[in-house]
Amino acid sequence: MTSSSFSQLGNDIFGAEKQDWLGDSIGISKDGSRIAVAVKYSDFVDGTDNTGHVDIYEWSGTEWTKLGESIVGPSRQSYPTSISFSSDGSSIAIGSPFSGYGTDSYGGIANVFQWSGTSWIKKGQTITESQSNDDTGYEVALSPDGTQLAVSSHNAGIIRIFQWNGSSWSQQSQTLTTGIYPHLAYSGDGSTLAASISHADGQRGETSIYKWNNDSSQYELKGQIIRGDVAGGRHSSLSLSYNGDRIAIGSPGESEGGS
Repeated sequence: MTSSSFSQLGNDIFGAEKQDWLGDSIGISKDGSRIAVAVKYSDFVDGTDNTGHVDIYEWSGTEWTKLGESIVGPSRQSYPTSISFSSDGSSIAIGSPFSGYGTDSYGGIANVFQWSGTSWIKKGQTITESQSNDDTGYEVALSPDGTQLAVSSHNAGIIRIFQWNGSSWSQQSQTLTTGIYPHLAYSGDGSTLAASISHADGQRGETSIYKWNNDSSQYELKGQIIRGDVAGGRHSSLSLSYNGDRIAIGSPGESEGGS
């Protein structure tokens, strides 16, 4: 019998310290057995300023049990702002756009980690900025099978897509130029990528949908660009259907109450 309502699964998960901002970013595997929780402002290593970390939990049947050690940001201000699971929850992408803030290496990063059976192991190289201070990792999206990684860079207004070649991440196609505050979403089959920006023409949001073309080896625009109806109609969240033929877009400034 199908349940007619939602009931909480397990207990609440709390931050260890005040102002940790646990839950600022979250992710869930396709079958719902694993969840990832970002703890944005934790000073995890020797009091280093806001390294941040991500914890992954697995449902045991009675409670959420932490899976492996925390994935800790590598440097000052490495707090995670975006996380994305592969569909089976075996791989996770983490974006840290302010990593290294206040140092010469500031520019943002993105990393992918894979579950080995006992721990989370870094998969391939760190994706770094395309230019100085471009906030790489503002948003990350991992394809359902974990072999494609889309990374947005806020200040540069670009999206780069990387393909796993067995040993490293190589850029798969052309760099997509979007605009500032780019958000990302893959379709369930991994063939389509949606990208929305909050500020475009007249401060309206824009959303573009791209589909991979095997013949040209590029992502090509699918249909028209979807624009906000009025100034202030900023596209701040989006989700694609499994085959990429339908898209839901959140626009909190579209009207007095959002749309």
